[in-house]
Amino acid sequence: MRHSPSEDETPGAFNQDLLLPLLVAEYKRKDDANVFKAMNQCRVYLVSALSFLKALGVDDQPVFGLVVSGARGALVMAWQDDEKYFIMERNVRHYDITDTMNAFQFATVLVRLAKHAQTLREIFETKHREGLLKMIKEPKLHRALWWSKSAQIMEQA
Repeated sequence: MRHSPSEDETPGAFNQDLLLPLLVAEYKRKDDANVFKAMNQCRVYLVSALSFLKALGVDDQPVFGLVVSGARGALVMAWQDDEKYFIMERNVRHYDITDTMNAFQFATVLVRLAKHAQTLREIFETKHREGLLKMIKEPKLHRALWWSKSAQIMEQA
């Protein structure tokens, strides 16, 4: 169970409790029929990740998805503009990790995504963290935080 940091703990330890989604993945065994299922599931994951970020106040950053069938995978990207979601899934880069060069290129992409994750964390910390903490302190004022069963019962009454 997580707790608030005490004065003797590392100052940055509490800041890492909230995980921000950047890369979602869906893996299926090698089968052409499963690729479409994997892509559909990845779309759901992407929209969910974007919705989560928007609830935190971060609505100007992309989220990436990895759709894998066997040893082949494709990297897709999604972003949100107002109430519309956009998923870039055509003409994307495919990787076959059984090929040495493809595996190296894919690893390079993952390193770049890790750097982007640091940027996303910095954006959240500088622009949106304080607003989220205010919302948490006064949850009755913010309907976005009415997720508990008791809050739902109160809303239904």
